[in-house]
Amino acid sequence: MAACAICNGDKADAGAIVLHDLEERGLYIRPGATHAATLQRAIATPVMDLAGDLWLLVDAHTRTPYERES
Repeated sequence: MAACAICNGDKADAGAIVLHDLEERGLYIRPGATHAATLQRAIATPVMDLAGDLWLLVDAHTRTPYERES
């Protein structure tokens, strides 16, 4: 994920609650993860676009709508 220097620094200095929120939104990848573990977590974690819609990312060019569980 790309981030500007200011946002990346804010993320690096954030507390556990903020990091947990970012991770739940699909915006934070934990350091030290294996590529396989990171890939599986990315596949299973919905991400939110700017309009607030949730998506599952299939590959670099494909996404599918995320259906929230009732």
